[in-house]
Amino acid sequence: MPRVLGLVLAGGRSARMGTDKARLLHPVSGKPLWRHAAELLTGCCGTVFVSCRDGLAAELPSGIPPLTDSPAWDDHGPAAGLLTAHRHAPDAAWLVLAADFPFATAEGLRRLVDARAPGLLGTAYVNMQGVLEPLLAVWEPEGLSALSLAPGHGPRRVLDTGPCKRLTPDNARLLVNVNTPEELREAGMLPPRT
Repeated sequence: MPRVLGLVLAGGRSARMGTDKARLLHPVSGKPLWRHAAELLTGCCGTVFVSCRDGLAAELPSGIPPLTDSPAWDDHGPAAGLLTAHRHAPDAAWLVLAADFPFATAEGLRRLVDARAPGLLGTAYVNMQGVLEPLLAVWEPEGLSALSLAPGHGPRRVLDTGPCKRLTPDNARLLVNVNTPEELREAGMLPPRT
């Protein structure tokens, strides 16, 4: 069974947010979202990496190694972070948590690891509409190999079209992610407009 490493996806451009989402402060812990995600993953994996751009990489503490994406994958969004992780440790499974899931929990992450099915492409949550969430999931080496063959297809499509174990979250809030200032407000991370 492949070992499981942790990966925080924090390298996005945050164009819709207008500011680096990974550096936003978590509403409860008060820590930057990337750090909050890394601490959650540390409880489930021995080793955690942060997929990020050079600016954030320089700020990471010594115990959290950065993985910076290849410029060749610059236009592939979160697939770039996943592929960089796979290149770093091709035989590992990766427990992936995008930094913009502020309501992810250690229990929710542990459930993914406990339910994982090596040999499939991955194990992921699906929302109430049945849409699979590839950025809060366990990616097996087979899934990342499939993604490397078609990075332009995107992570959701790769997991959705292949054999993937699907879980329903105990709490739908687990799958709330924030990409815009309006979503931040809806998540209670910004004061309401007056």
